[in-house]
Amino acid sequence: MSDDIRSAVAASFDKVESSAPATPTPTEAPSTPAPVEASAPAPVEAEPAAEATAAAPAAPPANGGDKPGQSAPAVPPESTPSAPKVPEVKAPQSWKPALREHWAKVPPEIQAEVVRREREVQSALQEASEAKRTAGAFQQVLSPYMGMIQAEGQDPIKAVAGLLQTAAALRTAPPAHKAALVAQIITGYGISTEDINAVLQGQQPAQGQPQAPQHFDPEAIARQAEERVRQSFAQQARQHQMRQADNELQAFISSGKAEFFEDVKHIMGSLMAAAHDAKISLTLEDAYAQAVAMSPDLKPVLQQRSESAQRASQVAAAQRAKAAASSIKTTPAPIAAAAPATMRGDIEAAIAKASGR
Repeated sequence: MSDDIRSAVAASFDKVESSAPATPTPTEAPSTPAPVEASAPAPVEAEPAAEATAAAPAAPPANGGDKPGQSAPAVPPESTPSAPKVPEVKAPQSWKPALREHWAKVPPEIQAEVVRREREVQSALQEASEAKRTAGAFQQVLSPYMGMIQAEGQDPIKAVAGLLQTAAALRTAPPAHKAALVAQIITGYGISTEDINAVLQGQQPAQGQPQAPQHFDPEAIARQAEERVRQSFAQQARQHQMRQADNELQAFISSGKAEFFEDVKHIMGSLMAAAHDAKISLTLEDAYAQAVAMSPDLKPVLQQRSESAQRASQVAAAQRAKAAASSIKTTPAPIAAAAPATMRGDIEAAIAKASGR
């Protein structure tokens, strides 16, 4: 039965189609535009072509813009060289750690002035330290003779200056002046000329006691030589250990892991000395970590840095979550293709619906 219906409908369609007016030629403009053509996607496909047509006059002419009214092609600007990177100026180590945290807020010109002044102060302190060492060594040399110098009512500096002047004169003065100086020394210190003559002739002074003949002990000499060799090796070993420890310390400081070394170096020294006395192995890294944890000045600085890092981590996590949420896009449901807006298509769609396909 359905085949008969389909045949009847197809026959009706052919009859209607044969009686329909012919399609107008391109020269004949239809009286009213068909609604099907208005909803067709053809204009959407024509947009790129229209844009290309509109953009075409903007292209530069092939002859380089020699014609009047045409501009020459734009020359790309030369790339400007990037400015050299200014090295970062670090805060002075003599500042407290809490103050060094605000160093980045200081203007660059003030940073440079502070660093310059800090270098001058450090240079002056170094010179003062060297002068202090020299004065200490000089005082140590004079200390055994201070009683004698004070008993004569002399100033230590003037006494040493007089001795140096006498030594220089004995080396460089004319013979007559040297003889006068020697005579003055002999008279001033109560030395008899007989004793001087005896010494010059290779004899013992009259009031002197004859020296007992010296006896050499080969075993004692061997023991002394062995002790000197042992002391020499021990000194070399200590110097080697000191050089090795100094190299390790310099490498640790330059590694960038010891930001607060100048602030905790005294604590580190105490910890390592205590570990050495207790025969406990303690590395520089462990001593530095313990010293930083023990320093009362560094505790607020480290706590503030930890809180800042935690806040930055939370902000970064929120930004990542926001970016992930905005990247989720909904896919629109596929739109079924519109059936051709013709009488034949409508009839075939009705037939397909009636036949259950």
